[in-house]
Amino acid sequence: MSLDKTLTFSRGLTLKNRVVMAPMTTKMSFYDGVVTQDELNYYSLRTGEVGAVITAAANVQDGGKGWEGELSVASDQFIPSLSRLASTIKRNGTKAILQLFHAGRMTDSTI
Repeated sequence: MSLDKTLTFSRGLTLKNRVVMAPMTTKMSFYDGVVTQDELNYYSLRTGEVGAVITAAANVQDGGKGWEGELSVASDQFIPSLSRLASTIKRNGTKAILQLFHAGRMTDSTI
């Protein structure tokens, strides 16, 4: 099995190769969870050669935020910036995977 061969999952999704970029905490989003241009640039530089990119953690609830600069999917207001992020990652045939997150007991009520 070679890393440069395509990978097709049983549901039909195909990755152009078997290399996946693991999620990394970049802390590049705005304080409210909106994707920044710096974040788009970061992913743009890393997409293309890999089959899939897993994004940094994206909080699913306002009260579930773990740190400043974290992506958010807590409401529909984030759809436009998340769409730009997905388009940036997918530009060269790379699949985009959103990592969902809730900080649980480690949330910080000050952020």
